[in-house]
Amino acid sequence: MNRFLLFTCLFFLASCNVKNTKEGDVSPVNIDFASIQPSLDVSSISSSIKYIPLETNDSVIIDEPVQILIKKGYVYVADNSAVYKFDMNGHVLASLQHRGDAPDDYLSITDIQLDEVGNIWILSRNNQALLNYSWNGTLLKKVKFNAWGAKIRLLSEGKMLLYIGNEKDKDNTHQLLLLDLGTETIEKRNLVIDELKANYLHVKSRNNFSQGEEAYFYQIFNDTIYSVPSSGVAIPAFRVCLDNKNIPADFFRHKYQDIMDFYQNLFKENYAYGINFFLKQEKQCWLSFFYNKHTYWWMTDGNRERASNIIIDDTYLFGYEIGLDGTPFFIQENSVVIPLYPQMIMEYATEHLDMDKQSKIKERINYSGEEQNLVLLQVGME
Repeated sequence: MNRFLLFTCLFFLASCNVKNTKEGDVSPVNIDFASIQPSLDVSSISSSIKYIPLETNDSVIIDEPVQILIKKGYVYVADNSAVYKFDMNGHVLASLQHRGDAPDDYLSITDIQLDEVGNIWILSRNNQALLNYSWNGTLLKKVKFNAWGAKIRLLSEGKMLLYIGNEKDKDNTHQLLLLDLGTETIEKRNLVIDELKANYLHVKSRNNFSQGEEAYFYQIFNDTIYSVPSSGVAIPAFRVCLDNKNIPADFFRHKYQDIMDFYQNLFKENYAYGINFFLKQEKQCWLSFFYNKHTYWWMTDGNRERASNIIIDDTYLFGYEIGLDGTPFFIQENSVVIPLYPQMIMEYATEHLDMDKQSKIKERINYSGEEQNLVLLQVGME
């Protein structure tokens, strides 16, 4: 099983002035770096904590996940080639494996969404298509489009948001598209791609959409969070202020050779940036940012603010440390899912814990050896 190869971010909870979104009403999210702490206990930042050890057998061997969804009491995990359905205890219930070059196949899986009746929409970037399958493997619908899709979000039945990024071509000049799945046409185009950024700023993220009832859209190198109502029009809703360390607009105006040249110049500066995650409830808001080559979680409930680069599991795993740099995560409606490697958990237990606690951890994660599939940590918002 491959290790996760990511330069993308994780999340941190955030925002001070969080109010209802109205068109033209952009609320500030002011992050104070004085709130950064060496570490945070997971019990202090969440209302619920659940571990889901995913079943491992000869037909269920999960590679690096591209998306994880927990919806309607089931867990859906997609890697580059297959989608697996589990119950909330991690027992596999079904799988969808249609990778190939036949008309009903996909070349690879880039992202997934679940429709109202439980069928799976697959975004295949290489096919430039959306494919809707039932769990018996039947292709129900295939929607083609002339763009290199990166992420999707089902806005309503029959309407899909498609994030393109800065990859501009003659058929596409916008970052965010609204697809009508019935007519198989582009209904709305949002956020014109900047000509200069199109030459170098090609960065993919694990998260560009919130999964809750209200759709939010965000990017790593954009300080604005957009609300996307059923009309499909992206409306600026929040602007993130990273302790006066945001990347200035003129920094993006240089003619960088490629993304590596951009990053090399970026790391010479003391800038902070985001956003790879945004999750909002009435009294709380979670968000993510990068600073000084590190990923932070930053959180507030309106009365207190906290941030850190390290999360400590003080509940089930007896102090297991989750460093946020390079750790993937996946946003749900009111929680975040972090996939963990069982072997790394057991290496920690062997080195730091007595035999009794090692035994308890083995039982809690159903440890079966080095080739065991991922253990999912679901952290619920307070």
